[in-house]
Amino acid sequence: MPKGLLIVAVCILCNCSCLRAQGIVTGTVTDAVTRESISGANVSVPSRTIGTSTDAMGKFQLLLPVGRHTLVFSYVGYKMRNIDVTIAQGDTIRLGVVLVPSTVLMEEVAVSAEPIAVSTLHGLGGVSISPKQVQSITGVFGDIGRVIQAMIGV
Repeated sequence: MPKGLLIVAVCILCNCSCLRAQGIVTGTVTDAVTRESISGANVSVPSRTIGTSTDAMGKFQLLLPVGRHTLVFSYVGYKMRNIDVTIAQGDTIRLGVVLVPSTVLMEEVAVSAEPIAVSTLHGLGGVSISPKQVQSITGVFGDIGRVIQAMIGV
């Protein structure tokens, strides 16, 4: 067997997921009050910097190496929950995770506003022309429509 082919075969075998020591953690995240599934909840393993989100049905699945891991479940408006799991080679651990809604009390917020005086006589880009100026200009251009077309920015 050629040396290059042997190296390729060893690399493929080393990267084969069936030879790695790992297991699967799967489950559903639900609301403690309504018992409805929570879509988009975060499931993370901080020590491994990996994680996932629950799907539309509140289900998740993580592939983890053999060993002890802490899974962190979180979602906005709910208390964070930590669950310790121990993974053995080829294990599939099924979890039913229930998150408890939490409320955050804030101080009262007052919103107030005052009217702003707006000058309608001279707004942005306004031009004032006296009747005498209009008469002198219209004599050159013929009518008021052409005067307005000749003005810059109009």
